[in-house]
Amino acid sequence: MTERLVEGRLENGACVLDLGCGCGRTIGHLKRTRRFHLVGVDNDADMLLRAGSNGVNVPLIQARAQALPFRGACLDAVICECVLSLLPGLNEVVAEIARVLRPGGFLLCSDLYARAPGRIRAVPDFPKEGTGCCLDGALPSQQWLEILSTQGFNVLAWEDHSRALAKLSAELVFAHGSMERFWRELLGGQAEDRLCRVLNRANNIKPGYFISVGIKR
Repeated sequence: MTERLVEGRLENGACVLDLGCGCGRTIGHLKRTRRFHLVGVDNDADMLLRAGSNGVNVPLIQARAQALPFRGACLDAVICECVLSLLPGLNEVVAEIARVLRPGGFLLCSDLYARAPGRIRAVPDFPKEGTGCCLDGALPSQQWLEILSTQGFNVLAWEDHSRALAKLSAELVFAHGSMERFWRELLGGQAEDRLCRVLNRANNIKPGYFISVGIKR
C-alpha cells in the first residue's frame, strides 16, 4: 500500500512527514527505497523509542497530530497509514495537515472505512465510550471525501483494497482460531463489555480498507 501511495507522485528530495509513524514500518521502508527528506511524528513516546531501536535513522518527533511542530506550507507530502481512524476531531487533524503542506502537496492515506454506512451508529464521547480502537473512526467513504474537500484537498484517487483486509483477517483466524479470540488476546484482561463493543462495531460497519490521494488546492 505504501508503494501504491507514493509511486510516481514524489521526486527525489521531497520533504515527507510520516504522521503517526509508530514503530517505523512505513518511514523505514521509505528510507530504504526512496531519496526523500523524511521526518516521523507520533504522540506515543514508547513507539518512537521502538522506531529508533528498529534502526529508523530519521528525525523522530513527539507531537500531537492537531498541533504539528512545522511552519506552514513546508512539506511536499504527509503520509498516514492506519492512523486517522484512531484520532478524534478528524476535521481538525486534516486542517492541520493542510496547513503544513505546500499548495500541490499530497495527503497520502491508507486506513479502515465503513462499508455499511446505512448501519453505522455514532459512538458517543469518542473514544471513552467507544471501542478505543480504529473501528471507532472508520467513516463511510463519502464522509471521508467530504472532509478532504472541506479542508482544501482535491481527491486524485480513492481505491478500495478490502481484499487485503480480508486476507489479513483470514491469516488472523488461522493464527488465533477466530477473530473473537484474536480480539480477546489483543485486548488482554480488559473488560468484557469493551470486547462486546468491538465485535458489535465491526459487525455494524462492515470495515473495509482504502487508500486515498489528496492534493492541496
